[in-house]
Amino acid sequence: MTFGFAPPPATDDTSRLGRTLEPSEWAAAGIPLLRDPRAIVTGLCDLHLPRLSTTVLAVIGPDERLVASASFSWHSSRPDGWRFRNALLDQLRRVIPHDLRRRAPVRTAILLSCRAGEQGWTEADGAWMWGLRDACTLHGLRCG
Repeated sequence: MTFGFAPPPATDDTSRLGRTLEPSEWAAAGIPLLRDPRAIVTGLCDLHLPRLSTTVLAVIGPDERLVASASFSWHSSRPDGWRFRNALLDQLRRVIPHDLRRRAPVRTAILLSCRAGEQGWTEADGAWMWGLRDACTLHGLRCG
């Protein structure tokens, strides 16, 4: 038995690209929309003052109030959902206990990634969303 983070499987491009989501997959997952996402993003930006390459991970309660949050920098030339998932789990474990004993998740994790470049969904966005979805499952949270 080992503890900690499992190393990512093979590093070839095919397996790495399998750990990403397309916008249609994200939409099909049935992830509930927030009532006021703009207010949440504004609040997180005011709290963390993110710069480029900053990722903000927040956990909100059923009333959409902030329960916990963390910000960190992440630089990667090759987006990999497995590594992103491990980084998110590390942050979640630091800021909030898991909800694995609950029958159904009551808290929601959301991700804010500050980046420059093109608008729209990128490969890095897909890898972050894959990582968020997997980290939420492993920590007993909903994805938002």
